[in-house]
Amino acid sequence: MFSRIDAFLTIGTANEAYYELYGGKRELFFRSSYMVDVDRFATAAAKEREQGKPLKAQLGIKEQKVILFTGRFVWEKDIGTVLRAFALALPVLSNTALVFAGDGPKRPIVEKAAQQAASHVYFIGFRQPEELGAIYGMADALVLASVRDAWGLVINEA
Repeated sequence: MFSRIDAFLTIGTANEAYYELYGGKRELFFRSSYMVDVDRFATAAAKEREQGKPLKAQLGIKEQKVILFTGRFVWEKDIGTVLRAFALALPVLSNTALVFAGDGPKRPIVEKAAQQAASHVYFIGFRQPEELGAIYGMADALVLASVRDAWGLVINEA
């Protein structure tokens, strides 16, 4: 499959194992790191906060605090645990919203599971990378419950 490839930029051992599985040659692997333009995200987040979080109002989020999930709706992200934890904590977090920014094959299942805390759960769908800085800026906390992730780039972004 990779006979015409001169080099691979890899991001870890799991990535290298994947390439090897399909015929990639280890001597062509060159380690790279995940790159995020942290300054771009930080600038957009700071602007959102300085302006009084207008995106939060625009999205119709009425709660004072926002817990944010960003990512694909797939089993590896363990969104079920996020929802169960939020539902359990809701009595003491009554002025808190759980916002999901993302999409994926498990979204209908997640939306159905969210019904018990529906008035505090918001689905804002997939967002372009240039929108994420403001979304992080409206949040008070980020949740990442992945059971398998090479590295959650959302940590760098947030």
